[in-house]
Amino acid sequence: MDLNTIDNSPAEKGVSLTIKDTDIEITVVSMNSNRAQKIFLANKEENTDVTPLLTIGWKNITRNGKEIIFSVEEARKLYAEYPLIGNQVAEFILNEQNFLKKN
Repeated sequence: MDLNTIDNSPAEKGVSLTIKDTDIEITVVSMNSNRAQKIFLANKEENTDVTPLLTIGWKNITRNGKEIIFSVEEARKLYAEYPLIGNQVAEFILNEQNFLKKN
């Protein structure tokens, strides 16, 4: 296989997943992205949950009819309060197949 045919640009740009049985879309980057590597280097002494740090956006998340604007802090709160969502996001991030460009 010619390695030049492998396109891992989605790992850097982000890929969206839809949370099961909802219309929530969350966009994340790969554990092997440049962003992730910088996070790991900055936090190598700490036991940090990187899932919120690898989240780069979302759609269709509201509370009491009001849109929750994405931020890393809001992602941290969301994943802690709703582990069902956080676990799906973490599982998605760990599967590198999700970040290979599909032809």
